[in-house]
Parts: sequence; C-alpha cells; structure tokens
Amino acid sequence: MSEDTRQEDKGLTRRGFLKTSGGAALAGVAAGAMLTGSRNAFGAPIPKKWDQEVDVVILGYGTTGLPAAIEAHDAGASVLILEKLDWLGGSLLRCGGGMAGANTIVQKALGIVDDTPDKLYNYVMACGEGFVDPELVRVYADSAGKAIDWMIEALGGQPVSQWSIAEKPLSLGPGVNFGATPVFYEKYGVKPIMECHWFTPVAPKRDKTALAGGTALFKILDDATKARRIPVMLKTSLQELVATPEKEVLGVKAINGEKTMHIRAKKAVIIGTGGFIWNEQMMKKYLPSHAVGGGKGVVVVAIHQDNDHGEGILAGQAIGADLATMGHRPPDTSTVGSGGLKINTKAEVLDVYGKPIPRLYAGGRATGGLMSNQYPSCGTAVSTAVCFGRIAGRNAAKL
Repeated sequence: MSEDTRQEDKGLTRRGFLKTSGGAALAGVAAGAMLTGSRNAFGAPIPKKWDQEVDVVILGYGTTGLPAAIEAHDAGASVLILEKLDWLGGSLLRCGGGMAGANTIVQKALGIVDDTPDKLYNYVMACGEGFVDPELVRVYADSAGKAIDWMIEALGGQPVSQWSIAEKPLSLGPGVNFGATPVFYEKYGVKPIMECHWFTPVAPKRDKTALAGGTALFKILDDATKARRIPVMLKTSLQELVATPEKEVLGVKAINGEKTMHIRAKKAVIIGTGGFIWNEQMMKKYLPSHAVGGGKGVVVVAIHQDNDHGEGILAGQAIGADLATMGHRPPDTSTVGSGGLKINTKAEVLDVYGKPIPRLYAGGRATGGLMSNQYPSCGTAVSTAVCFGRIAGRNAAKL
C-alpha cells in the first residue's frame, strides 16, 4: 500500500487535553489573506506584506530537505530552501554515508536475493520495542530500497557496475554489508542481511571538505539540487511558522542576517531542521540522563552539527503539533530516534488530536515514530530522512 492511500488514526492522543482555536481550516492562502495583519492564536503574526512568495518553503539544506526539494521541483512546484548555516549539508556531511534498504538494484546485481521490505519492516519493528508507529515503519520499509535506487538511477549516484560486497563496514566503496553500528539480529532472532549501502569509503577524518562517506552522499543530492537551479538562502534561520488561527500554515518568519523576513508558502512548508542535541533545555526535558553540557556528553555527538537546536520541533509545537517517541534514544547515536514532531504516512505534521496541520510537512530527525531505544543499523537515519523527505516533497507539490 502506498503512502498516499494510508490513513492515520483519527483518535485523540494523550495530549488531547490541549485546546485548539476551533473552527474549520480555511480553504487556502487566499482565505488566510483576509486575516492579513492580524495576530494568530499560534505562531507569528500574519504580515501585511510578504517579502517573498514561493510554492514550497523547505527548512534545512540536508538529508530531508534536499530530497524534498528535488521531488517538489520535479512535480512542478517552485521551491526555496532556507539554511541557517553559512555552509551546506549539515549532519549528512559528517555521517558515514550509508543507506539501509531492501530489495535494491545493488543487492540484485550482487546476488543478494533473500532480502525483502517485509524483513526490513519486521526488524525495525522489533528494534522499536513497541514504541514506534507501525504505519510509518511500513512505508519506510517499502520505500527505503526504492530511495537507494533513486539515488543511483535518477540522481547519478555510483553505477551498479561499481558496487561490490564490502569485507567489513566502510572498508571499500561503494559496497553493501551488514552495517557498522551495533545491530540486534541475534537479540531479535533475525537472520543478518546485507542491506546497508555505503556509497563511498569514509575519509580519515570526518570533515566537511573530504569527498567521502557522507560528503559523497551529500554531493549526489547537492548536485541534483543545483542542476535544477533550486534557490537556497544561507544564514537564514527559522523564527516561527506563520499560520491562521485555524492552524493552516501560510509561510515562515525567518531571520536573514539581521533582517526579518516573511516568506509565503503558497502550497506548503516542509521542516527538515534536524534534531535538538544542542538545545540544553530540550535535552534536560526529554533526555535528562544525557544532557551534559547541552548535549556534549552524548556519544557520537561528532556526527551532529553543532546547530541542532530543535527549532523546527519547537515551531511546530507552537501551532499545536504533537510529538512522538520523545525521550527514546539509542545508546550510541545521540538524538537519532529520540523523537520529534508526529507525522503520518504522508509526512504531514499532526496536531494533538491526530489531525494533519494543513500545509505542514516534516521528515528526518525533526520527527519521531520510526526509531526508539534500539538503532536498527547504520544507514537507518539517512534512509528514513530521504524516504520521508521525498514523500513530503511530492505531497506538498500536489496542493
């Protein structure tokens, strides 16, 4: 079943005691324009004049944002990416560069024929230990292999003829093996399957200038984004979402240098801002046992760029978004899996009643529900972000 045909449970969540502003959502931005200049019940005031307008505003030039931008653009939408740093790539540049996925063209070419989306689903569900969303995991398992194929065939990643089976994690690339982080096949009685795809070897030092590991994986997405001439604004940080009192998202309030800007999203906003490992208050609230020096004491903090402050999560909460799997953190992967905005299978952000917040999407480490206390394997965080970034981009462009 595709992500477009799945329906999220409409029941109340445990945070259902929070009140919404009431009333039906406005039909679109045109209706929202009648409220120009008014103060929202949530988020930033609706400006009298927008500084810029575009179909889809994407927050974050990284593992979620780039697939979202590419898919939205290819579906005919105009796209603008906002990146708060003065350089591109975020945590993707610092990771090993692996992607997990089942039934890929690489596996087939190498004779790995015993892997299926069902096996990936069962393993990720087992690692979730009852805390993850089965529908999200199902969509991920069905989409992960296709995302790897997309990176290779559509975006110009390493041709299948260059791939081999790696003797050990990160030894040669591109290669496919079992993964480098601790895996839990034995714990859950699962047969080990080669499904972690390493696009290139890792550099001797994890720096953002080395064309290896995550940097090479980033380059595939970056090159595809630039080839489409999708604009990006650097040093532009999210301050608040702009929404109607009925919580329909109209755009964003951002800071570019010292200038405050209001950017209208005629179709949707997509949050791909990463996690919250460097937000001391959020770490103390959700992961108090790991909140050492604002997150500096968390293992493997090196793979997370030091501006993961959770602003996308907070902006969503400010207009009534619910959270999922907060406080769950795999022991060796910092805030991967610790939770974030609750989304459905269409990557729509959900409110505390389980209903989609109109025209707001999210993916990657700004979201929760896909991982919990056990991190399944190397490449899971990257592939979940790519999968739901693609879903968000396609669905946002349809509006």
